[in-house]
Amino acid sequence: MPAHFDIGRHARSLGMRVVADLARQLGGSITVPQDGKGARFPIDMPLAG
Repeated sequence: MPAHFDIGRHARSLGMRVVADLARQLGGSITVPQDGKGARFPIDMPLAG
């Protein structure tokens, strides 16, 4: 992903909406790694207790 990529600005595309909605539904957060290894969107979420 480009260094200036902002997931919030790209949330209008179907793919970004799916990723953002999944993270929100699971109570998680999305990170956009800037390591130059393609498109990855790790989602961190709390474990159910």
